[in-house]
Amino acid sequence: MDFGCRPFREATVFRVSRNPGGTFRFFIMEGSTEDREKQFIGTSLVFKCRKPSREIVEESIRQGLEPHFAVIQGAWGDCLAVLGRMLGMEVMRF
Repeated sequence: MDFGCRPFREATVFRVSRNPGGTFRFFIMEGSTEDREKQFIGTSLVFKCRKPSREIVEESIRQGLEPHFAVIQGAWGDCLAVLGRMLGMEVMRF
């Protein structure tokens, strides 16, 4: 439970969260992971976003998003967005 993850050319960050009203929402962000030394204690990786990271952090805080996410190898954002819409959930893409 204390290791760095290998790099992926394409990666998707995903989380099922709740909005302030209590309904579920999907957080989806695509990018890549970098080949770097482990940055923190626990399982970690360095993710490179397609959008400016400051913009993502500020919006995540404004939206009250929780800090832990799943990282999936590959570009799965479109498929996850379709699933979210099929389930009637808000889809947040970054």
